[in-house]
Amino acid sequence: MSGDSSLHLVLGEEELLIERAVAQILRSARKRAGASAVSGIADVPVNRMRAGDVSTYELTELLSPSLFAEERIIVLEAGRDTVLPPVLSRRLAQALTAKGRSVDHLVFAEAGHNDVHSQPDFTSRMAEALVRP
Repeated sequence: MSGDSSLHLVLGEEELLIERAVAQILRSARKRAGASAVSGIADVPVNRMRAGDVSTYELTELLSPSLFAEERIIVLEAGRDTVLPPVLSRRLAQALTAKGRSVDHLVFAEAGHNDVHSQPDFTSRMAEALVRP
């Protein structure tokens, strides 16, 4: 187990041993982050799930850098959105860019209002946008 990992896979049938391993990982992560009641730094975020229950999309989302910490803006445009017309996404991206913000504007031409995430290239395009400097 590497001390610098942000993803840990804990396998086993014995619940007590699993809890011990998770506790050790959390102690190490908290120490590296300087998180404690004394320091005032918030606790380390933890997402626990069963490996067989997590989708590629969920895993990508959990492992992606924070959009808030890195001041990254990604505007999604659904080409067939009948709730929010696509022109609004374009205007938002243009307005943010005009204010000097770095914006990734991803257009999903075949997507409707509630199915952008189910487009075949959604995960790969989001992953690319999230790792871009």
